[in-house]
Amino acid sequence: MAKKTIIITEPEFGAAVAMSCAFLDRDIDVLMVSAAAGHVDIETATSQIHALIELLDPDRLPRIGTALPSMSEAKSCPRGGQSGLECASLKPCTLHHPHPSDKFITEEIRQHPGEITVVVMGALTSLARAFDRDAELPRLIKNIIIVGGTQLVSGHASPCAECHIYFDPIAARKVLHSGVPITMFPLDRTRNMNFAPAELDQYLSRPHPACETLKRMLLPSVHAQAQSTGLESLFLEDIFGVVGLVDNSCFKAKPMTVDVEIHGDLTRGMTVIDDRPCRNPPNVDWVLDVDYDKVKQYIKRILGESKNGQSS
Repeated sequence: MAKKTIIITEPEFGAAVAMSCAFLDRDIDVLMVSAAAGHVDIETATSQIHALIELLDPDRLPRIGTALPSMSEAKSCPRGGQSGLECASLKPCTLHHPHPSDKFITEEIRQHPGEITVVVMGALTSLARAFDRDAELPRLIKNIIIVGGTQLVSGHASPCAECHIYFDPIAARKVLHSGVPITMFPLDRTRNMNFAPAELDQYLSRPHPACETLKRMLLPSVHAQAQSTGLESLFLEDIFGVVGLVDNSCFKAKPMTVDVEIHGDLTRGMTVIDDRPCRNPPNVDWVLDVDYDKVKQYIKRILGESKNGQSS
C-alpha cells in the first residue's frame, strides 16, 4: 500500500526534484503539499508552489495549502542568483480564496489517523500551527521526516544554523517537543552528496512533464548555486526526505535528545544535541550515515523510468 504523505516545502529546485520523485513513485501517495516561506515571502512561496505542481503534472492533484506567517521574528537567508524556478515558465497563481495549510493538515490527518508521514523540506510553521489548532493531532501522525538541522558542519543560514530551522525556530521547537516519532536528516549528511549538471541531466530521461520541467530548471539552478557558493554542482538536500520515507535501508540513525535555540543573536535556529547522562529522553532519530549510492539509484530509477516501466 502506498505511503500516505504530506509534504511541507519551499519552492526550490531541490524541492522540485523531491516532489517529482514523490509524485512518480508508486509507493507514495501525496495527499497534500503545504507551501513554506523562507527564501521567498508567503505570497511568492504559495504562488510558486501552485505553479510548480501544475507543471510537474501529478496523476492526482494534491491539496495545496498556503504558506503561513512565521511564529518567530521574520528573518530570511540571502540567496545568490535565481532558484531556477524563475526560468521554468512559472505563471503567477493568485487565489481568490486561499486555503490555510494548518487547516488542510489537520483535516488530512484526522481523516487518516495513524497513517500519514509528514515530510518537511522547509520551515515547520504550518505543522506547528496545525498542532496549535488541534492539540490531539500529534498522536494521530505516523511519523515526521525533517530535512534540516546541523551538528558538526556550518549552516547556510548562519555559522551554526540550517535554514529550515533558522526561519522559524519556535515552530521547530514545538514540533520537536510534540512526541511524534521524528527522523532528522541534518546538513552534516545531506551536504555530502552533490550532482554535476551532466549527471543529473542523464537521470531526467522519463517521458513526463515533471522531467521536462526539471530539465528547464537545471542550468539556471546550477548558475544560482555557482553564484552563491562558487561550485558548479547541485546539492539536492530535499531528496533525502523522500528517500527516507520509502527506504529505511539507505540510512542509519541514532536516538538523540535534540532542542532548538530560538533567541540568540548568533545562535538562532541552532540544533542542540544533549548527550549528558541527565538529559531528557531522546526525541529524534538523528541520521548519522547515508548510503549515497542508494539515494542516487533511487533518483535514477524514478526519474529515468520509461513508459513501459523499465529504467533507461
